Order: sequence, then structure tokens, then C-alpha cells
Amino acid sequence: MKSYDDPAKKLSREKEMEFIRKNLAWQLKKPERIRVACLESAQLLEIKQVFDPLNIPRSNITVIEKSKLTAKEIKDQESGVNVVNCTDFEFFESYNGAPFHIISLDYTGNKHPNIGSTLEYIAARQLLMPESILIINTYGAQEGKAQQEYLKRRANLNFDLNKELADRFINSDKISLTFNLYVFQNLGQDQELKDSRDSFTKEVIRILSLGVSAREWIVGEYLDFVLCHPQSQAIIEDIKLVSIKKNMPRSAFYALEMSLHRDSLTKYLSQLLDIDAKAAYAAVEQLHIMYGKSYFVKDLVRYKYISNSGSPMEMDVFSIYRDDITIKKLIPFISFKDDGHGKVLIINKLLGLKRFFKIMSKNFDDFQKKSGKYVRGEIPERIFLGSAAKMLKE
Repeated sequence: MKSYDDPAKKLSREKEMEFIRKNLAWQLKKPERIRVACLESAQLLEIKQVFDPLNIPRSNITVIEKSKLTAKEIKDQESGVNVVNCTDFEFFESYNGAPFHIISLDYTGNKHPNIGSTLEYIAARQLLMPESILIINTYGAQEGKAQQEYLKRRANLNFDLNKELADRFINSDKISLTFNLYVFQNLGQDQELKDSRDSFTKEVIRILSLGVSAREWIVGEYLDFVLCHPQSQAIIEDIKLVSIKKNMPRSAFYALEMSLHRDSLTKYLSQLLDIDAKAAYAAVEQLHIMYGKSYFVKDLVRYKYISNSGSPMEMDVFSIYRDDITIKKLIPFISFKDDGHGKVLIINKLLGLKRFFKIMSKNFDDFQKKSGKYVRGEIPERIFLGSAAKMLKE
């Protein structure tokens, strides 16, 4: 049996446990209520070294294992954990139980597109609790050409791109789809591989922020508020034409399409509520958070270490929250009606526009304090925990 028990890996688990203690302190007062989903080896080392010391009952832990042999080995141990024999993607695509407080994805391979797909289902299906922890371990070297291209493409899909497009659109009468497409396809292509690996952390943050609207990427559905502006159908048709012309899936232009919808929504709200573009843009962002049930990162640590096999590994640990309280406060202000051509946004002005914007403004300020730096792409440097081989010699 291959061992994953080495001093560097063990130290990373100690750091993981410290982070969980810090960020789930209130929930850990009643550990019997905490639910965990994780990828594990037959040795169950993360469970023994992290979750057992946190007093989380093994009956609350679901181990996802794609190998039939390893899954059987874990079951035969009668360790008390729940074992599901499938891939992580298959599990989160079909899981219908209660959301998890902790999801730990301990991969041995590179930052693969399948990880992004798994995270999209976690976000879209709201499989994390409003206060939760996400852990991702990956191999941090020797990406193949396809994986390098994937990382560079993902470097484009971040909030900086959306904001840049929005700023240009707001400050001009018209901006061509061709120009937007050029910007979308070329930003990030000249990044160094190290920076591209860092962009994977930003990609995780971006996917989580999509919340349930990640399903737009997956199945082509749209939230009502996304389509409640006069240009919505024209944008959809334009994107369809571009995807056909480029012979690429429509999902490849998702960030571009959402930027265009947000830009048009901004102009629409500015006219509807007689407010300036900056206030309208902030309102659109708040609507997206509200209807998308976005997850945001409020704390993040990043580590790297060299395992006993000589593999350079990278670990990201995210503390995540979803602002359900503000969502509930804003719901009475918003409704939609169908005018025969599509959805139209209705703001209940009888409840008071000042109150509406006060709630949104406070939420925006709180959001900036908690998560603004992460959304802007300001992520911490990786801390090197050491090399297992050197530690064993010492």
C-alpha cells in the first residue's frame, strides 16, 4: 500500500486543522452537527489526523473513492465513515443530501479542468453551508501542454476582466462584440506558468462567487435577473453566432456573455431608477449576489511542500461564507413580470428606494471588508512547509 504519511504532509494537515479551528470555532462547539465530504486513501490519514481530533463523528464523514478496490478496502475496515464508490464529479453532480461544512479535495494530480467542473457543481447546487471550509490539494509541477493552456485560459475568467469590460462599456456609447471577444481571448495568454498556477486559486474564488448561477455554464439556464433588460435576447443570439463561427462551445464565452448582460443591466437600472452608472453597477453586483446565492472567501491560506515521493504539492484552504441575512432583507424589494417579450425587473418603490440602497450599500461595504481583496485577485503567497526527505533525515 502506498503511504501518504510523511512529515511534510502531516504538517500540512496540522495547518489545515488550525485553520478549521479558527474559522469554524462556533460550529465546532457542536461537532456532532458538522458534515464532511473528502477524498481519502485507505489509510484514512486526514480523518485520523484532522477530523478525529476535531471530534467530528465518523458517521458524519463521507469518503469519495473512485477505485472499487480502495473503496472496498475502506469499507472492510469498518471505520464508521460513509464510503461512496464514484468520482468526485459524479458524487457532487448527483448528491441530494444536506450541504457540507467541510469539503476536502485531496488530489494527487495536476490542476485539471475536471476540478473546475466539480467546483461548479458544488457552487451551483449549493453543497457548502453558509459558513464552511474548502480544502484543495494538487500536484504543483509538470503540467502537460493541455493543462498549461487550461490554466492560462482560466486566468482570463476573473473579476478583473469583468470589471475592465464593464468600465469600458459604461464609459462608451457602444463597444463591439468583436472587441470584447479580442480582450477576452488575449488577456492572460502571456502569463508565466507560476502565475497561471496562482490563477487557479483565483478561479476557485470566481466559481464560488457564481453560486447557483454556475448552472448557466453547466446547463445553459439563466437566473431571471440576468435576462431582465432590453438587450438580453440580442446578446444571447450574438453569443450563439460567435460560438458557431468560432466552432467553440458556448460555455467558452460565458465570462464575455455575463459581462455584456451586466453592462446592459447597469444601463437599464441607471435609467429605471434615475441613478448614476456607478450606483447602478453596484446594484447589479448586489442582485447577482442575491439571486446567485454567491459564496465568498473571507480567509485563505496557501501552502506548498515536497512529499516523501519527491512530488511538489500545493494546498489552498478557503474559509467561505454566503450572506443569507442580506438576501432575505432584499427579496421583498424585487419582483419580475413577463411583458410578452421576456422578464422585466420590478423594484418595489413603496418600500423605499433609500432603504433598498442603504441595505445594498451596507452589504457592499461589509463585503469589501471581508472579501474585497480576494475578489480583486489579491491572494497570499504560498508558505513552504518543507521537504519530507529533509525532515526525515533530521
